[in-house]
Amino acid sequence: MRTLLIIFCLAFAKAGSSQTTLSHQVIGSLGSTETSGNIVIEQSLGDLVIVSSNVGDDFAAGFQQGRKYIDYIYENTSWRPNAPESNATFIDNFFIRTSGPVLGSDINIKDITLEGSYTLDLGTNNLFFKGDLSSLNSEIENGTLHFVGDDNESNSLENNVIKVDNFVKDGVDEFVLNQELQVQNLFTLKDGNLNAQDGNLLFTSTSSNTAEMAPYESGTMTGVARVQRYIPAKRAFRFLASSVNTTGSIFENWQENGAAINGIGTHITGSTSGANGFDATGSGNVSMFNYNNSLQSWTAISNTDVDGLEIGKAYRVMIRGDRTTDLTSNTAAPSNTVLQAKGNLDLNSYIDNSLSQVAGEFNFVANPYQATVNMNTVLQGSTNVNDNFYYVWDPTLNSRGAYVTVMLPAGSNIAGSDSNEFIQPGQSVFVSTLNNSAPMTPTVIEFNQDDIVNGNQTLTFSTPSLNFNIIGRLLSNSNRQPNVLLDAWGIFMDAQYSNTVDQFDALTLGNLDETISIVNGSNLLNIEHRNIPNNLDIIPLNHNNYRHTSYNYQFVIEAIPPATEVYLKDNFLNSSQRLNEGNNDYLFTIDPNTIASSDPERFHLFFTNTILSEDTEELLTGFQFYPNPVNDVLNISWSNFDNNDKDALTYKLINTLGQIISVGKLDFVGNDATIKDLDKLATGSYYIELNHNGAAKTVKIIKE
Repeated sequence: MRTLLIIFCLAFAKAGSSQTTLSHQVIGSLGSTETSGNIVIEQSLGDLVIVSSNVGDDFAAGFQQGRKYIDYIYENTSWRPNAPESNATFIDNFFIRTSGPVLGSDINIKDITLEGSYTLDLGTNNLFFKGDLSSLNSEIENGTLHFVGDDNESNSLENNVIKVDNFVKDGVDEFVLNQELQVQNLFTLKDGNLNAQDGNLLFTSTSSNTAEMAPYESGTMTGVARVQRYIPAKRAFRFLASSVNTTGSIFENWQENGAAINGIGTHITGSTSGANGFDATGSGNVSMFNYNNSLQSWTAISNTDVDGLEIGKAYRVMIRGDRTTDLTSNTAAPSNTVLQAKGNLDLNSYIDNSLSQVAGEFNFVANPYQATVNMNTVLQGSTNVNDNFYYVWDPTLNSRGAYVTVMLPAGSNIAGSDSNEFIQPGQSVFVSTLNNSAPMTPTVIEFNQDDIVNGNQTLTFSTPSLNFNIIGRLLSNSNRQPNVLLDAWGIFMDAQYSNTVDQFDALTLGNLDETISIVNGSNLLNIEHRNIPNNLDIIPLNHNNYRHTSYNYQFVIEAIPPATEVYLKDNFLNSSQRLNEGNNDYLFTIDPNTIASSDPERFHLFFTNTILSEDTEELLTGFQFYPNPVNDVLNISWSNFDNNDKDALTYKLINTLGQIISVGKLDFVGNDATIKDLDKLATGSYYIELNHNGAAKTVKIIKE
C-alpha cells in the first residue's frame, strides 16, 4: 500500500467575516477518505481532491478562481460535498456509488462515473457533460443526457454497457463508444462525430417502446449501429423493414448466425436441407418474401447467407417466435422475440422509384428510418401515389392477421385496429399508384427527415364522422374463437362523392383468411366513398375464404337520412333484415355441404326511400295496402283518389335484388284497386313502387 504525506495551507474569505487561515496535515492511503479538523479529503480515481468542509463554510465557492475540480459523490442517499444543483460546473465530476439520485435541475459536469449497476434519474432535466462516461452495467433514466464536448478532446464511454433513455451527441469533440450505449427512447445527432465502433450504438426495442433516432441535424457517425425490433408472440406474417444496410447477411442478423437464444432472432425457412442459409424444415416452405411491384406478386427470397438486409426494401416474414421454437410442429407455442440488425443508418432522404406505373396497383414500401414517420407528409411529398389511404397488415386481427385500410389524413380505420397515420421503425406497408404513368415520369415514394415524428407509437383513433356511413365487420361466432374480428369494410356516403371508383376508394387486398368487400362493377373495395343512395339502390357485397361455420355480421351505421331505410339481404336464406342506426348483428352459418351457403355473393345491401319530395308527399298520400303480409291478392285503397288521376297511376313490383317482377296500371273501382296472382311469388320481402307523373312512393310488403 502506498502512503502519502500532504501538508497544505488554505486561505479563503468568508462572507461577513474576517479572513481565516486553516492549516492541516493529513496522512492517508490512496483510495481512502480522511477527516482532519473541518476538512474531508478524498482520493478518487488517482486524484487527491478536497470534496467537503464543515457546514457553513462555502469551501467550493472559495476556490472558484483557479480551484481544482470537485467530485460530487452520491452515496447512501445523499450527495457530498453538497447537492450538485446550482453548484456543479464543467470542470467537476459525478461519482455514483449507490442507486437513488434524482436530479432537480439541469446540470453541467465534466466526467460521469457510475461505479456499479446503479441508476441515475435525471427527472425531467438535462445533464450536460464534456468528458468521459464510465459505467458498470448502469442506467441513466428519464431526462436527456447531452455530450457537449468542445475542448478539442476525444472522450469516450468506458468499462461496460450503459442504458440511457435519451442521448444527444452535440459539441465538436468526438465521442467514442468503446462500450455499448443502449438507447431506450431517443438518440439525436447534432454536431461532431459519434464513433459507434462495431455496433456499440444500440437502439433497443421492447413490448412498450422502440428506440428512435431524431431528425438528423448535423455531425457524422462512424462505425455501425445495431437496431432491434420487438415482436410479440403470435405465429403470423409480419411486414418488416430494416433501418440499416447490414454489414453481414440476413443469416448473421435476423437469424443470429444460427444460434438458438431465448427471446432473440427467428427462423427463416426455405429448404429441407438448410441450404443457402435457410433453417431446414420437413416441407421446405419459404417464410420470407419480397413483393414485385411491377408484376404485382410475392417473390420468395433466394438465400439468407449471401444477401443482407437493405434500407428501403420491404419484407414479408413468417415469425414463429424466437430461435428456440420447434420447427417440426406447426402447433409449437409461439414466443416473444427481438430481431437484431447491424449496419449503417440512413441520415438522408430516401427515394424508391420501383413502384408500379399502373393506376390502382399496389406497392410494398418500407420505412427507411429508425424512427416513426407520418404517412400524410410522406405520401403528399411523393409522386403519383394516392395520399387518401394506405394499407397496413395487422397480425393481431383474425387468426393469422388481416389488411387494414388507414384513411388519411385522419389516420382512422374501420377495423378497430391500432393502425393510424404513423408507421413504426422496422415496418413496411402497401400504398397504391394514383394514375397511369410513363417510365419518363415514374411513380415515386420519397421519405424525408421532415417526415419523422418521434414518439407517436401509441396513438388511438376513431372512425371519421361523415353524413352517412356503414361499417361492416365480420366476427367469428364459434366457441373456439368467439367474437374475434376477422375483416371489415366501410361505405361513406355524401353528396360530394361519386359512385364511380376513383382516388377516394380503396381496393381490397385479399387476406389469407376471411375477406369481405364492397362490389362496384369489377372492383372489390375495402373503402368506398359514394353518393347518397337513391330509392332501391343496391350495393353488392363479396365474401371469400370462410374458415369457420358460425359468424356474426356486425353493421355499425351512422346518420341514416330521413325516410331512408337500410336492409341486408341474405340471398341464400332469401330473407332481409332492416338495419338501424347504431350496432346491428346478423348471425349466420356456413354449411360445408351446401355450396350456396358460402357463395361469395350471398349478401347485399339495399335502400328504400319512401318520401322523395313535398309534392310527392302531398299527391301520393291516403293509401292503404292490405292484407300485409299477403298471400295472393293485395288490396289498395286510395282515399285521395281523383278520377282524373287514375290513368296516370302505375306500379312496379320489385324484389330485394332490385329486379322488377311485374309492372302495370292500377284499375280503380271507386277508391279501390288490386294486384293479383301474388301467390306465385316466393316467400319474402318485396316492394310496390307507385308512380304518378314523375312522383313515386314505395311501400314494403311481405309475401307469406
